[in-house]
Amino acid sequence: MIKTDKIRKPQPALFYIIDYLWSGFAGLSVAMVVVALWAWGSAVFGEFMLPAPVEVFQKSLDLLQHFQENEIGISLWRSVVGISVALVAGLAAGLVAGSFKTAMALLKPVITILLAMPPIIWVVMALFWFGFGNPSVLFTIIVLV
Repeated sequence: MIKTDKIRKPQPALFYIIDYLWSGFAGLSVAMVVVALWAWGSAVFGEFMLPAPVEVFQKSLDLLQHFQENEIGISLWRSVVGISVALVAGLAAGLVAGSFKTAMALLKPVITILLAMPPIIWVVMALFWFGFGNPSVLFTIIVLV
């Protein structure tokens, strides 16, 4: 891209398209380096420690082809509901805490407790409190998000 005094110089539309496509190579190259390191690690440490990328991609494709049998829809529903509730609650708490110093003082210990506990503890506590099923999964997602 040609700039003069940090201002874009007008160019033909084809130039903008080529410039946009060319800028995507940086992200693509990073992804390819990660996959190459993954394949190298699989070759060095073995399939048991780190499965090969090809096998993982094939298994992922197989899971997606058998969408209903693998109950991926339930997982997606739980994810969407849990993240949505957490975002709404977090946004509301953040707005209240940002508007009122007293609310911030009251929410500070809650935030400290939520951030200090490892995720596995929340999973175990949710299983004890709610048992297996949707409530424990949703609670864990909400607390972690």
